[in-house]
Amino acid sequence: MNQDNDKSFYLIAYKEWEKQNIDEALFAKCMILNKGDDEKAKDCYLKTRVEELINESEKNEAEMARIKAKEDAEMARIKAEEDDYKFAKLKAKRKEAKESRIKDEENEKTIATAVKKTKLPRF
Repeated sequence: MNQDNDKSFYLIAYKEWEKQNIDEALFAKCMILNKGDDEKAKDCYLKTRVEELINESEKNEAEMARIKAKEDAEMARIKAEEDDYKFAKLKAKRKEAKESRIKDEENEKTIATAVKKTKLPRF
């Protein structure tokens, strides 16, 4: 986590404090750890809250990375299936064209043989 990102977490924690939208259990813990000293408890609370926000953010980033990797894998699978389908279709067209060419050659041979067997006058 770089310092620029840290700033936003400090701001979030500070605004939560200012609006008194705080985690009371965390504040109670900080008060106990700091033997009732309000200023030290406030410092403890803000530092701990920032750490929580950073951890939440990192978990969210990791989850987003996991989701993106899963989506990328799915897109790669779909692309591979599409490529396989296109390849199979192309292969089938080539086979069909080859079979058609062979059939045309056989027809030409049959016609040539039939013409040779007919007794038509030659000019």
